[in-house]
Amino acid sequence: MKKTKSKVMFITTKTLFILFIISSLSVSAQKTDYELSIVGGSGFSFLNIQPKIPKASSSGFSGDIGIGYTLFPTEQFGISLGAGLGMSGINCKIPKTWDIEIDNIEFTFSDYSESVKMTFLNIPFMLQYQDIHKSNPQKPVFYAMGGVKVIVINSKFETKLNVSNLNKRLNHKGNISNAFINSLAFEAGIKKHYIYDNLILYTGVYFDYGLNNFLEEYRHSPEESLAGLWIFSDKLNLITTGIKIRLVFSFRHTKPSAINICPGMRKN
Repeated sequence: MKKTKSKVMFITTKTLFILFIISSLSVSAQKTDYELSIVGGSGFSFLNIQPKIPKASSSGFSGDIGIGYTLFPTEQFGISLGAGLGMSGINCKIPKTWDIEIDNIEFTFSDYSESVKMTFLNIPFMLQYQDIHKSNPQKPVFYAMGGVKVIVINSKFETKLNVSNLNKRLNHKGNISNAFINSLAFEAGIKKHYIYDNLILYTGVYFDYGLNNFLEEYRHSPEESLAGLWIFSDKLNLITTGIKIRLVFSFRHTKPSAINICPGMRKN
C-alpha cells in the first residue's frame, strides 16, 4: 500500500513538474501560442470481457475533472498534457451456470453479478489537430488522439453468486489499490471563440480504450483469490466514452490567419 502511494505521488509530482517546465518555456518563447484549460467529462464505462460470454453484460458511469496545457508549434497542430481525478462505477451480470474446478473441488456457480467502483488519476498526452479552414472560422473542428495513463487510487468491488454445492448465495467484498491502466484515447468536437479569441469553449465526444489487461490486478491480489471476473474470463479491457468540455484560456503571440475576432467584439 505504501509502495503504491509513493508511486502515485512520484508520477503526480513528475507530471506537475513537466507542466511547469513546458509552461515556463512557452512563456519565455514569446512567439509560441499555448492554452491553459479546465476539463470536465462524463459518460459511460464498461468492460470488454474476453472470451465473449453469452448474455453477459457490463455497464456503468464515469466522470472526471482536471487541468490541461496545450502547446501549438503551428496554427493547426497542438501537443497536450494534463492531469485529472476521475470516478467510475461498473455493474456486471452473467446470468449463466458454470462448473469450475478450484483446488480439485468442483463448484457450480450461477447468477453471477459484480459491482466495481474506482477512483483514479488520469494523465493524458494528446496530439491535437484543428481544421481552421472550415466555412465557419469561429467554430473550427478539432480532433485529438493519444494515450492516457490511468492510476487506480482505489477500487472496491462486490461479488454476488449462487454456489449450488454450498446451497447458498455468497456476497464478497474486496479492495484493490495498485492497478494501472494504459488507454488509447480519441476526442473530436468543435471549439467556440469568445472575447478576442482569449476565451475558448471546447465541446466534444471522447472514447478511451484500455490496452492492458485490467484482470491481472485481480490475480495479483491473493486475499481475493475467489472473487472477481477472472473466474469466467481471460482478459478485461476498460472502455469509457462520453462528452467532454474544456474551458480554455488562450495565450496567442501570433495572429491567426483564419480565426477572426468575434463579430460582436469587432472594432469599427
